[in-house]
Amino acid sequence: MSRKHFSAFRRFVASLTLVALLGGVATPAFADGASGADSSQTKGSSADKSSSSSPNDPVSPLPKKARYGHEIETRGRLGPFVAAFMLPIFYVLLIGYTSSDGNHPMNLTQLAYLSVFLAPIMAAFGALLDHAAVSDLRIDVKMDKLWKILLTECEKIDCRVTRVDSRWGHRTVPKVTFPDGWYVVFDRDPGVVEIRGQPLSSEQTTENVERMQNTAFDLAARAGLYPPRFLNLTNGGHVSIDFAVFDEDPLLFRNFLVDFMNHTELARGILLNDWYNAQALGFWKDQRRAFKAVIADFDSGKIKSAEDLARKFVYLVVNDERNVALNLKPALSDSKRNTNPEQRRLEIRSVRAQTSAKIWELTVRLFDSRIAYLKKLNRPIAYEDQRPSFNPITKLAAFRRYVTESGNDWNEFLPLLNWRYRALEATGKVCSFLTSPLVDRNPADSSQEEGQ
Repeated sequence: MSRKHFSAFRRFVASLTLVALLGGVATPAFADGASGADSSQTKGSSADKSSSSSPNDPVSPLPKKARYGHEIETRGRLGPFVAAFMLPIFYVLLIGYTSSDGNHPMNLTQLAYLSVFLAPIMAAFGALLDHAAVSDLRIDVKMDKLWKILLTECEKIDCRVTRVDSRWGHRTVPKVTFPDGWYVVFDRDPGVVEIRGQPLSSEQTTENVERMQNTAFDLAARAGLYPPRFLNLTNGGHVSIDFAVFDEDPLLFRNFLVDFMNHTELARGILLNDWYNAQALGFWKDQRRAFKAVIADFDSGKIKSAEDLARKFVYLVVNDERNVALNLKPALSDSKRNTNPEQRRLEIRSVRAQTSAKIWELTVRLFDSRIAYLKKLNRPIAYEDQRPSFNPITKLAAFRRYVTESGNDWNEFLPLLNWRYRALEATGKVCSFLTSPLVDRNPADSSQEEGQ
């Protein structure tokens, strides 16, 4: 390889390394939340419906009020292993390429120099591969360990472990059931483990925080399954809300949709910023125009029921896409994703993985209080029809309004923010990572894409 080619290649690798360090070196681990129909979900508010437990498992009846469940998702950590495995292969290919064009092959010194830049890139590839089935083998080992832990612990406390069929076609999975009917299912999906709990009301969630922590979080952690604690960038802890809440009050559902579209900061870094699995809404003019037309049809009486409004949203606004910040496909009685039409739900996917039962409880209270606030308005709220802001200060201010308007204490809900936004709240200064091209851009640049 000539010096000229080597210098150009070195600059290229350095650029890729910077991208890897900013965008994906954090290896996904475990995300918690509520029950749902996807590999990174956290269940949310439900109402007046029985829980989705196995018919053979006794579950005590619950009062008729909004209920919340929980789910945990785990992923393997493959970054270092992929780096160690891929680097030698890359070197062989690189030496072969540089030898084939008449230049001298790279020497060991040059290869060692490149290793410093290539290792983080390979680690980033490993993080992406955590979503693939290659991590299933490692997760199966941890699941076997979890089985033993659950059986041992249930001998000490008053609970029982049973085998239930996985919802996603894997082998049977463990279900822990307590005498009062509260249960936890450790389910499997490609590359992840989902831990689903019985749907509970906001009050019941608060009452069960300790038990949820001990069972769903601590026991899973002993088996090596736990959520990311620091670089929790794209791991989802999705929230599902029983659609019966909105069947009874279509205006409430209409306002919930408009409010969610107005508060685009939720899916733009405040609660999550996952463009792969929970795409933010409202970026494109066509999408905003379609949503505005759907809401106008509801206000004029052309759309009367909450399910019809959800169907219009699915097929006209998000074009039948599931991996969006607000997934309404499970709310449709005729949806293929809805295995039980009597337990229809909507799914808020733009929520990062909760790291403890307390954070899950705060997440439940956040949406529960927001729904209560919207219900009190008892009038249609206006759609702002604005493109999402790229400014982290603007997003943080909007989320503060979201929390305080609902009657909550702002300081109590700060733990829902990641460390960058907490630093912004504490210092008033924007971390440079917040404004990197991979996460945010200058608000002045947003006008350049407005026509897209």
